[in-house]
Amino acid sequence: MFAGLDEINFLFTLLPFAAYAEIHYRFRGMPSLLHKTEPEIILDVPRRLEPKKDLPVVLIIKDADKYPVTIHSIEACALVGEKKTEDILKLISQSFTVDSYLFHKIIPVKNDIIPEGEFELELKIKYSHNNQLREAKCDNHAGCSHKPFKIYNSTEEWPIEDGWYGGDIHAHSDMTDDFVEFGAPLKVYAKIAESIGIDWLGITDHSYDIDDEPEKCYAPDPELKRWKRLSENIKRVNCESDVVFIQGEEVSCGNDENQNVHLLGLDVEKFIPGYGDSGESWFNNRPNQSASNVIDEIIAQGGFPIAAHPGEKPTFLEKLLLNRGPWRYNDLNNQNLNHFQVLNGR
Repeated sequence: MFAGLDEINFLFTLLPFAAYAEIHYRFRGMPSLLHKTEPEIILDVPRRLEPKKDLPVVLIIKDADKYPVTIHSIEACALVGEKKTEDILKLISQSFTVDSYLFHKIIPVKNDIIPEGEFELELKIKYSHNNQLREAKCDNHAGCSHKPFKIYNSTEEWPIEDGWYGGDIHAHSDMTDDFVEFGAPLKVYAKIAESIGIDWLGITDHSYDIDDEPEKCYAPDPELKRWKRLSENIKRVNCESDVVFIQGEEVSCGNDENQNVHLLGLDVEKFIPGYGDSGESWFNNRPNQSASNVIDEIIAQGGFPIAAHPGEKPTFLEKLLLNRGPWRYNDLNNQNLNHFQVLNGR
């Protein structure tokens, strides 16, 4: 879900066993080009800043409970065009150790010390694991580009008229957590959204993740502790932040050819099961219910059904292993489906 996903997906498509997209998981008896015995370390920033907003630099560290790590420094350097600024900004200069499952830290950079308009930001982190000093740019994932981040520091606010509110209908929190992807804590989203100028976010974690035990993959939980924890987190952060979070879900369900597609449900209070493409049971990958049934369930709860990335086509391996398919005309031509995610990262 962070920088470099396209590169990892490309490797995953070409080398499904040697380059699986999770650096701590390997198919039994198979080597992995991406496997590392250190935590996942990711630095991230917003793509755009509203006028005078400080730049939040986000540090995410995952699985440090298994692979403790000491962070020694984080440095930033801005590039405008072909020119690299001489000043190196030390964001962190005092060492600290991380040994928790999911750690995050938000480091604000004052707006008046970064360039106006379009610029790039190079982030470098120095850390040690098992007494070995290491260095990474942006993240420690093999196969990623590690290129500087592109940022637009705007001098004008979004052209939004009175009564309109800009938001994001599709975001994954830390309740999405499996062998392929994971999301960020809501506090991270709140800070990023404020800096970009976003008023609200739909939190749409995967249905096949939200029904698992917290901090475990493929461990069904009939008590739905993740779902309940998400509800509590949203209520708490909504009291603390100017950004409004809307509880939702990304439900796996079936298109008209019984292939798995994803449907967003915003403003739902009850969990809707969907696990056809979870990968929890290989080749047992038929949808457990149809998209039309899920649309009706979302509406019955007073929510909004939204076709998730309907223009995206699944890869060959996604079709083979997960029985994923595209949204088809018959699926979208539903009188109760009036919302579509027409833009996404791709």
